Amino acid sequence: MRMVNTEVNHQTDLPKNWQFEQVNPASFTEAITIHLLHVEEVLALRTTEHLNQNQIKNRLDLLKTLHNYALAGKFPQNTHYSFQTPIFIDDFNTHCAVGYLMQQSGYEKLAKKISNEQNLAYVKEINVDGVAQWANEHGFSIDELAWIQPGYPPATVLTPLLNGVNGTVYSIAEYQGQLYAAGSFDTADVSPANNIATYISGFAGWLWTEVDGGTNGPIRKLLEFNGDLIAAGDFSSAGGVNARSVAKLHNGQWEAMGEGLNGIVYDLEVFNGSLYAFGDFEITGSDTNGEDVAIWNGSAWDDVGLVTNGAVYAAHATDMMLHIAGNFSVCGGITTNNIASYNGFLISTPGEGIPAPVYDVIEWNGTLTAATKIKQGLDTLGVMQFNNGNWDCLPGVRESVYADSTAQFKSLLIYDDELYVTGKFFIESFMIYGSGVARWTNSETYPEPLTFVLDTVFTSIYLDDYIIGGDFHIPQSTPVNAIAKVENFTTSNNTISKSNKSSLIAYPNPSNSEKIKFINAENLEWLRVYDLQGKFLSQFDKSQIQDFELPARGMFIVESNRGDHLRLLRN
Repeated sequence: MRMVNTEVNHQTDLPKNWQFEQVNPASFTEAITIHLLHVEEVLALRTTEHLNQNQIKNRLDLLKTLHNYALAGKFPQNTHYSFQTPIFIDDFNTHCAVGYLMQQSGYEKLAKKISNEQNLAYVKEINVDGVAQWANEHGFSIDELAWIQPGYPPATVLTPLLNGVNGTVYSIAEYQGQLYAAGSFDTADVSPANNIATYISGFAGWLWTEVDGGTNGPIRKLLEFNGDLIAAGDFSSAGGVNARSVAKLHNGQWEAMGEGLNGIVYDLEVFNGSLYAFGDFEITGSDTNGEDVAIWNGSAWDDVGLVTNGAVYAAHATDMMLHIAGNFSVCGGITTNNIASYNGFLISTPGEGIPAPVYDVIEWNGTLTAATKIKQGLDTLGVMQFNNGNWDCLPGVRESVYADSTAQFKSLLIYDDELYVTGKFFIESFMIYGSGVARWTNSETYPEPLTFVLDTVFTSIYLDDYIIGGDFHIPQSTPVNAIAKVENFTTSNNTISKSNKSSLIAYPNPSNSEKIKFINAENLEWLRVYDLQGKFLSQFDKSQIQDFELPARGMFIVESNRGDHLRLLRN
């Protein structure tokens, strides 16, 4: 239910079976129908002891009206704006749910007034005289009406790569100009493929093909090193060759790398020109138990001295430092919480570490950034940055990301100086919601939802397109299975822009009368401010943009000469 309207988070009387009900709408129209019927179900069961008989009758009549409106499935259409927004009454005189309830109860003039004055407003933004009185007369609270109104998914498109794979994708890589996907599956499109496949252009179009017989167990990571494609995971053979947990694809054939590693390898990284492996394993023939970090010397795997007391899930190398992360409290004899740094000689711990398992780590604009569980006890974590000796979550995690005990961020990717995160989470921003993939344009703004999937997104990569992989399976006319392109969104430099969706970012948003700053503001010549019914209010020319300030309290739409559109709120 929160996938359509996050107001559900504020309801305390939801049926317990909603925690287990699985719903797979074929379209957003169907999702709205399901949403409205579920809201009606709850509202019909709420106590009406505080209402008089006339209010009770009006409420029951309008709940029946809402039921019929939902089943009819005819909802307003956005025909004017490049951004997603509520429409109280559209150009075809189709009313939103709340507008329809007003019309059917004899208050069409009130609905038209809202349409004329605040047609693009969410219910809680509407300040037209008469709304509160109508709600009270018909036995509804403003909060209930706000729950009725649906939000919107991102305006992106998930494009399948043929039929994808029939399992989970943990890693995506480009090797010799081709896309490789690896994980836990045995079929790619309609062809057999054991845990790894490559997506190539053939004579009859694109196709998935197996890679020299694949492996006999899951692959967790792909990485190119010295001209070979290295695969690591939890397997004992690759292409029929004995290879414990790590193997290399050389001239199209799999080869073992020494005696391999005993256990699971979760990640690979190159540091100071050498290949490192990370996971939950022991080095074959080593006297040390639970090494979890190993270095390849060209013919065998060696111990590095970074022995941990738990699994290492990820690593990130810079010119000076190797950062490792996972689920451990000791690394190389140093006490730390799930993250440590190594300069090739000494081990250090960034601050007091992070009090939850860390699934990925990266440096973003020179700042150490980690992906972790979102909820750990009473703490909110998620995407953490190390600043001034302390770890804290990025803006918007506490405010925009809904999380239960299983929610987590799984991977981090930097592209065009922006941070892309994937995992298992739900996120909403101004009633635009999404799950599985989000983006921070900088470390001072809230995250932007980029798509909507019901399962975990484990990895992503930028090639010619932004591609995600995980365990998601989305039934639609052309099903999306575990791997897909995310299209119809814009990066900062517009290099892969496929729509006129805004790349302009404003902060602070919401503001509190302070001047608003803009990110990605290149080539701005003017900004125009409109109210929620689309009425022009003012224009800021290029020289005035640095002094931009919203004219009053409320929600506004800002348009630029580049075609950007933003919804900005002044408290």
